[in-house]
Amino acid sequence: MDAETERARRATPEESTEEILRAAEELLREAPLSALTVGAVMGRTRLGRSSFYVYFRDVDDLVARLSQRLEEQLWEVTARWLDADDPGEGIEQALRALVDVWAQHGPVLHAIAASATSNERIAELWRHGLVERFIRAIARRIAQQVDAGVTPPLPPYETATALTLMNERFLMDRFGPGRKATARHRAAAGDALLAIWQRTLYRSG
Repeated sequence: MDAETERARRATPEESTEEILRAAEELLREAPLSALTVGAVMGRTRLGRSSFYVYFRDVDDLVARLSQRLEEQLWEVTARWLDADDPGEGIEQALRALVDVWAQHGPVLHAIAASATSNERIAELWRHGLVERFIRAIARRIAQQVDAGVTPPLPPYETATALTLMNERFLMDRFGPGRKATARHRAAAGDALLAIWQRTLYRSG
């Protein structure tokens, strides 16, 4: 038994799962979601093809796990604004951190979001799951701010939908496959989003 095979055999389930997820993300940095096959992913690992089905039901399950990991990061940065006591506190930090997540994982997020337009299972996961969760949370925050007189009397759900989908489409374009993610590009994207959100939600923004 060679060294690589022996290391793979000794890997824990957590390590093997992580290796497969990492291989899938690397592949999505180079190719669309349609290229994400079991063979293509496992060819980038030290594991045998059959090992895939020990940890994932199918490719859609793999995409779901990738999406869940990224959702945790996106939710963590958004919560910096949603959970702040002061209505205006945290929005800049949240938006700039959101840009950083997209700059780091843009090709993967782009692949998942773009495929949601044609793949019903991915649409359920992304648009009707992850994105809708954010829209509803942001709508609740906007409603609170409208009641407090901080935000103009805007329709909360529609405003949250417009801002969230704008973020998604803009960040897909800025940090999708082949796009640069330098500090300058991140700063410019953050400046643009911050100006729009502040001028929409805050009377003095």
